[in-house]
Amino acid sequence: MRIRKGRVILLELKVADSINKLEKGCMEALEQIEKLHYDNDIVEEGYTDILKYGICFYKKECFVMNYVTADQGEH
Repeated sequence: MRIRKGRVILLELKVADSINKLEKGCMEALEQIEKLHYDNDIVEEGYTDILKYGICFYKKECFVMNYVTADQGEH
């Protein structure tokens, strides 16, 4: 497998039904990225710098959370 350079950004978007559920929506989005292994194909292609973001919207408001892995500090 060839190690590829560059950064990959995975986004999972959710829509909340109230402003109080924005953070929960972001957490659910990040859990979905992990549970469904969105990064499997990307890792198989040789990418190692993968950023994962959960974004949740309510009307014109949004909340963003990212998933940090232990090896991200090394890049």
